Amino acid sequence: YSQSQLETWLSKCGLGFSNPKAILDAILALSDIYNSGKGSPDIWSKPAYVAAYLCYFLPLNYLRCRYVLNQCSIKSNKVVDFGAGIGAFTFAILKDGEIRNADWPQITAFEPSGQARKWMEIILKDLKIPASKVSVTNQLPNAQELKESAILFSYSLNEIGELPAFT
Repeated sequence: YSQSQLETWLSKCGLGFSNPKAILDAILALSDIYNSGKGSPDIWSKPAYVAAYLCYFLPLNYLRCRYVLNQCSIKSNKVVDFGAGIGAFTFAILKDGEIRNADWPQITAFEPSGQARKWMEIILKDLKIPASKVSVTNQLPNAQELKESAILFSYSLNEIGELPAFT
């Protein structure tokens, strides 16, 4: 994404590049939450944490996911991004398809947080990703769809108490 897109998203959080200290403070505060090992509260409802995630954690997690995808290949044309947040793994999968000049898989971005889903939809729209390629939802696909999909976990695997029944 571009700097102007990021500036637009930051303005939706009530922040901007004109106040870098506020963004840096939010990054440190969010880092403390992540480092506490106590799980993440719904950070998506706090605009400063969203700004911190957009500026720092989204690019960082996107690069980590791109690295993982460079080490493997997804054989399925359906992918479930479990605990998608605002989309780091989803965006990495879409970029992977673009780099390999392959068709984008159909992605189900499963995310319980309504605020995170809202942000992901904003970003997808601003990046002109076709809505037909990414389904952003709080409903897990049915068992048959899950069996036919590559299921990817990013940090969500560390944050859930128990795995849902996939069969």
